[in-house]
Amino acid sequence: MTVKAVILGLLGAVLIAGTGYLNDGHLRNTFLVGNHLPISVFGFLIVMVVAINPLLGWLRLRFRPAELAVSLTLMLAACAIPGSGLMRTFTTTLAVPLNYARIRPDWTTHRVLSYVPPEMLPDASADEALVLDGYLNGLSDGKSMIPLGRVPWSAWRGPLSVWMPLVMLLSVSIICLSLIVHRQWSQREHLRYPIADFAAGLMGADEQGGAPVYRRRIFWIGLGMVLGIHLVNGLQQWEVIRLRIPMHYQFWQVVWTFTSLGKDPRIHHHMNLWIIPTVVGIGFMLPSQVSFSLGIAPTLLLAVTAALMSAGVDMSEGYMQGGVLPWQRFGSYLGIGVLIAYTGRSYYRAVLAEAATFRRRPSADAPAVWACRILIVAVAAMVAILTALGLDWTLAILAVGMILMLFVVMARLSAESGLFFCQPWWQPMGVFVGLFGLAALGPRTAIILALLSAMLTIDPRECLMPFLVNGLKVCERLKVRPGRVAVASGGVFAVALAVAVVVALWANYNYGMFSRDKWAAENVPDMTFKVVEDSVSKMTERQLDAAAAMGPLDRLAAMRPNRAFLWSAGIGLALVGVMSVLRLRYARFPLHPLIFLVWGTYPVGVFHYSFLMGWMIKAVVVKYGGGRQTHDRARRFMFGVIAGDLLGGLIFMVAGAVYYGYTGYFPPEYRVFPG
Repeated sequence: MTVKAVILGLLGAVLIAGTGYLNDGHLRNTFLVGNHLPISVFGFLIVMVVAINPLLGWLRLRFRPAELAVSLTLMLAACAIPGSGLMRTFTTTLAVPLNYARIRPDWTTHRVLSYVPPEMLPDASADEALVLDGYLNGLSDGKSMIPLGRVPWSAWRGPLSVWMPLVMLLSVSIICLSLIVHRQWSQREHLRYPIADFAAGLMGADEQGGAPVYRRRIFWIGLGMVLGIHLVNGLQQWEVIRLRIPMHYQFWQVVWTFTSLGKDPRIHHHMNLWIIPTVVGIGFMLPSQVSFSLGIAPTLLLAVTAALMSAGVDMSEGYMQGGVLPWQRFGSYLGIGVLIAYTGRSYYRAVLAEAATFRRRPSADAPAVWACRILIVAVAAMVAILTALGLDWTLAILAVGMILMLFVVMARLSAESGLFFCQPWWQPMGVFVGLFGLAALGPRTAIILALLSAMLTIDPRECLMPFLVNGLKVCERLKVRPGRVAVASGGVFAVALAVAVVVALWANYNYGMFSRDKWAAENVPDMTFKVVEDSVSKMTERQLDAAAAMGPLDRLAAMRPNRAFLWSAGIGLALVGVMSVLRLRYARFPLHPLIFLVWGTYPVGVFHYSFLMGWMIKAVVVKYGGGRQTHDRARRFMFGVIAGDLLGGLIFMVAGAVYYGYTGYFPPEYRVFPG
C-alpha cells in the first residue's frame, strides 16, 4: 500500500463526499453512487486503466494494479455517505419535523416533539427564521452563494454530537465485520464476488489468467454495443436527436384486459420489462441457480400473494409499521444470518476465542482477531449512547444487533449474487412494532427507534459493508493485505463524513431544502414521526405514563407480539432453512434461499427480466458453446457490456454537471440504472 495510492483514494473519496449530495439532490443528475456498483468509481476505474494510466506510464507515474485496488477500496468506503446511505435523509429527517410541528394541529395536540430527546433534533428556539426558514427556503439571494459562517452551526451542535459518533461507531463496526468475514467468505466458501471479479479483471487480475480483460477484442465489442445504445438514448433525452432504442417495455394492456390481476399490488413488477445490460452480464457470471432464483422471484411472489389475498390476509405494509412481507423478509434475513454463522462456526469461534483470551489460534486470522476486539468495543459504545438517550439497554442491544445483521446479510447477498441494487424493505422499527407492540414501547422509545431506522437503514442501497467486502476481495486478488486497507478505509471514511456533513448543511441553507426529492423531504420525516402520533392517539394518559415508567425488564414483560409477525417471521426463517437443506441434498435443485430476501422489493422487480436473460444466455453458451474457451469469451464480452453501461452513465453525469455549470439550468435526467 503506497502513499500515492492512498492519496488518489483520499482525493476521490473527498470528491465523492463533497459533490454527491449536490449532484443527486440539487441537480437530480445521474446518481454519483446510487447503488453498490457506483458509476463514478467504476466508470473512473475504466477510464483510468484504459486511458490515464498508459499516459502516466510515459511520465513514470503509472499506478500498479495493486495501487489501483487500494485507491478503489478507499473511494468505495466514501460512497456510503453522500446519497441514500446517509445524507439523503440525514438533514430532512431532523429539520422537517420542526416545520410540521408548527403547521400541523394534530402534532400540537399530541405533543409529538416532546417525546423526542432534544439533543437528537436541531434547536430552532433562538432564531426560528434562520434555523428553520433558512433551511426550508435557503438564505442565498440567488446571485451569490452564502459563506459557511452563515450556516447556524450552533443549532445543529446537538444532533451532530449524537449522530456523528453513532455513524462513526457503526462504520467502525462494519469495517471490523468485513475483516472478520473476509477470509471465511473468500478463501473457505469461495463466494463468487461478481463485482470484485469485474474490477479485478480490469486491473489485470482476470481469474482466467492472461492479459487484462480490456485488451481483448471481444470486450470492446460488448462495450461498443452498449455504449452506443446509451449515446443514442441520452442524446434523445437531451433532445439532440429523435431516435431512441427502447430498453423499457410496458404491458399494462394485460392488466386492463384482466382487471382481476390489478388487485395484486406487485403485478407492476411484471408489467414493466427493463433490459439492463449490466444485470444481464452479472446474471451470466452467476451460478445458474442464483441467477434463475433472482429472475423468477417476482413471479413466485405474485402467485403467493394472490393466494394470500384470496384467503383474506391483510397484505398492507409500511416502513415503520411492518407487515406480512416485511416481517417475512426479516425472518429470512435472520435465517441467512444464522446460516452465515453456522457455516463459518469453526473459524468465527477461533477468532472470538483468540480475541477474548489473547492466546494464538492457528486457524484465526490476525486482522480478524483485532477487528473482533474493536467490534466489541464499538458495539458497546453504540449501546451506551442509545441508552444515554433514553432507550432501554435491552432494546439498544437488539437494535444494534439487528442493524449489523441487516448489513452483513446485504454484504453476503452482494458477494454471492452481485445484486448491486438491493433494498431489504424491512426496518428495525417495523420489527419492534411487530415484536413488542406500540403500547409496550411507548412514544419516547418508539421515536428513538424510528429515528435510528430513518437515519441508518431506511434506504441502504449504498450501505458500507457491500462496498468493503468487494474492495477487500479486489485487494486480495492483487496481493494487498486486507488489514491495512481496512484501517485506511476507516480514516478515509471519517474525512469524507466530515466533508459531506459540511457540504450538505451548507447546500440546504444556500439553496433551500431539496424538495424535488419528495420521498426524502416529505415521506421519510412523516413516516418516522407517525409512530408517535399512533402511540399517543391509541393510548390513554394512564398507559402513556405506564410506558414511560417501564424499566428494561418491565418492557420485556409487557411485550405483546403480533401473531402475524410471529407467523410471518417464522415462515421466512423456515423457508431459508428448508431451501438450504434441499440445496445440500439435491445438487440440481433450481432455487437458492436468497430468493426470500429479495422478492417483493423494487430492485429485483426491476432487474428480474435481465437476470433471466443472463441465465438463458449462459444456458445456451454452456450447452451449445463447445467448451470452456467459448464460455470465457462470452464472459469477457459481458465485462465489456458492464463497462459500456458504466461509461454511458459517466458521460452523461459529467455532461449534466458541465451543462449546469455553464447555463445555470438543471440538466435533463438520463439514468443508466433505475433509481
